[in-house]
Amino acid sequence: MVTLTIGRLHTRYAGDAVRFADSLPRMVDVELDRALDAVRVPEGHVCVRRLTVPVRLDRDTLTAARAWADQIAAALARAVADVGAEDVVVYRRTLDVLADMLAAAGRGDTRREWAWRQTGVLPPGPEAFAAAVAQRPDLACAALTAAARLGPLPLTAAGWVTIAHAVGEVAGPPPATGSQPEKPASVPTHPAALRLPAVLGHPVALRLPAAQIARRPAGERRAVARLVLLCAAPALSRSAPAIAAVAASLASPAETPPGTPLPEGVISPSSPEYASGIASPDGPPVLGPASSPPSAGASAVDAVPPLADGDPVAVAATTDLPVTAAGGVLFLIRAAEGSGVEAEGAGAGPFETLPEALADWPLSTVVAWVAARLGGVGADDPAVHLLAGSPAEPLAAPRPDEDAALAAVATRVEEWLRPLLRLEPGDDLGWLWRRTARIDAQPGWAEITFALDDVDTRVRAAGLDLDPGFVWWLGSVVRYRYV
Repeated sequence: MVTLTIGRLHTRYAGDAVRFADSLPRMVDVELDRALDAVRVPEGHVCVRRLTVPVRLDRDTLTAARAWADQIAAALARAVADVGAEDVVVYRRTLDVLADMLAAAGRGDTRREWAWRQTGVLPPGPEAFAAAVAQRPDLACAALTAAARLGPLPLTAAGWVTIAHAVGEVAGPPPATGSQPEKPASVPTHPAALRLPAVLGHPVALRLPAAQIARRPAGERRAVARLVLLCAAPALSRSAPAIAAVAASLASPAETPPGTPLPEGVISPSSPEYASGIASPDGPPVLGPASSPPSAGASAVDAVPPLADGDPVAVAATTDLPVTAAGGVLFLIRAAEGSGVEAEGAGAGPFETLPEALADWPLSTVVAWVAARLGGVGADDPAVHLLAGSPAEPLAAPRPDEDAALAAVATRVEEWLRPLLRLEPGDDLGWLWRRTARIDAQPGWAEITFALDDVDTRVRAAGLDLDPGFVWWLGSVVRYRYV
């Protein structure tokens, strides 16, 4: 089905317009829907700036309306087929609109502004780019990350704060800070804990207007710090020490003289190491290729090459995507979220309170370990890798004490799931985990495709395969599809 939105329809008649007065409303209200049924257009947002259609109308109102609609539909089909035309832009997803808008406007290219407005993404008014991202907070991390890898972003310090507050709403409540000041030295030292050089070297962090953010109130800096964590290390976005450490670095981006030792794991944005993290970003960007390491003397912003002028919007290919035979372990996202799934006897979420041996690990790591155990697959399985947060390095193997704790958590997960699935205690859950899935994972966005034959009423009734939406500990939107 094609949904056509017409911004303005202007007609100019050559001859007696009164004769065709009844043709126009019939064409718009009745005949155009019929004609569009035969038009094949790409999925997503198909934006056409203008369409000029010369039409020869018959005297009969019905015949004239049908001919008018047919010729508009034919002109639309020709326009969409003209790939590369300036007046036609196709976006597969709203995420692609946001990412293209931020990347293009950031380099001063607003030639597609008409398309951003036509999709309804770009609102009118001041701070429009920030408002556009803030009104889709579930897609904000993905759009910011994709665009930040390509060049500067068209956002002021106030705009960053607006986005940070909006994303914070969907990411859940931040940890209570009380009256304690920002303390970078309080960052945990666990091997899986916060590595500030990687966080502050994330493309989104590098695009912040550092001097302006440093002058914002402490509460706003913490909100921006949490946004950076949601983009760079989402599993730590509810960690008060992690937020405090990033906020402390944002508070004084250039005050630390070169060579001054900083608390372990903390670097200043003025340090050369601050920009080095851009050299190996985690995962492919939505738009364009990953950037190369900065050259000596280059600024953090200059180190990321902009999208070449005239390049089309890149959409990730759906071929050659990783496939898992244990796609059902992705339903553990619902168990880890601990909300939105309720059933008599299910009780609290199985990941709500973790054993002491696992308490210092990010939630994403624990969920990935449990998924590998329940699904009977290795740490390199695509589903396990996604649940781990798509790390650049291989997932670490648990120590013996952690492995014993994981066995207890896995048992707790099974006990939590059986009431949801209307099963008896001790019933095997292998059928739940064993399902083939294709995984399209990009920074901030993951689309999981299952076979239509794998639709299971028990899974649907339990709410396990409903779209999770934005998952805070992954910093990503997760969607399920059956085809």
